[in-house]
Amino acid sequence: MKEIKKREIKIINRGLDLKATFVPYYASGRISDTENAWSNSLFEAGFDVGDYSESNVGVRANGRYLFEIKHYSVTISDLQNDNKVVATITFKKGAFMKFNILIHQAKGNFIRSYILEKLIKKNEIRF
Repeated sequence: MKEIKKREIKIINRGLDLKATFVPYYASGRISDTENAWSNSLFEAGFDVGDYSESNVGVRANGRYLFEIKHYSVTISDLQNDNKVVATITFKKGAFMKFNILIHQAKGNFIRSYILEKLIKKNEIRF
């Protein structure tokens, strides 16, 4: 728990429909490992998880929210509302890079679960 607090996770949530479908997307090198890890964590946390397809036109997500994973943040965009950003999760610079290495270890799963738990609580507080 001390290590998670050191990571300085900041969540801004302007309201999500937690019963909608979330589509993890990581536009970087090791796509499948990161996306699979987040997909599993989202599913375990009770979220509906969708998928996407890519073409030369762009990314087509099969869900309401694009859960875009970046090196130092996660941005959640509402695909049914002009791709407006509805939530962000940011990490202290460098923390997520180390966290990305832990993706397949139990520790990484614990951290993702903690982040999703905080996201859900922020959504409850808003209403």
